[in-house]
Amino acid sequence: MNETQFYIYAIVVPVSTIVIVLIGVLLTNTNMNARVRALNASFAEMSGGFGAICAGSVNGSVGFANIDRGFTELKDLIQACSDWQDANFLRFEEKLLGKFAELDNRLSRIEHHLNLGPV
Repeated sequence: MNETQFYIYAIVVPVSTIVIVLIGVLLTNTNMNARVRALNASFAEMSGGFGAICAGSVNGSVGFANIDRGFTELKDLIQACSDWQDANFLRFEEKLLGKFAELDNRLSRIEHHLNLGPV
């Protein structure tokens, strides 16, 4: 291999590689643009669907309004259960205080019966 062939080889190979890579990038870019357009169209369809769900009706469903109503009902149910527990606690507290009063009365009668009262 003489010097001229070497220089031609040293110039042609990198240039041809760069040209092949550029052609591949352009083809891939075209393919990616088509895919990005399809993805954007899918997102546009989905955002329209989400808007309809927020508004209230898609395919007969009630949407987020139904979910909000469910959470409100759950909150009301929890509040009712809490009120019921508070009422039970107050009833139990009254019974317990009544039992302590009975014990105090019994103890007072025993002390009075045995003359153990305060001196």
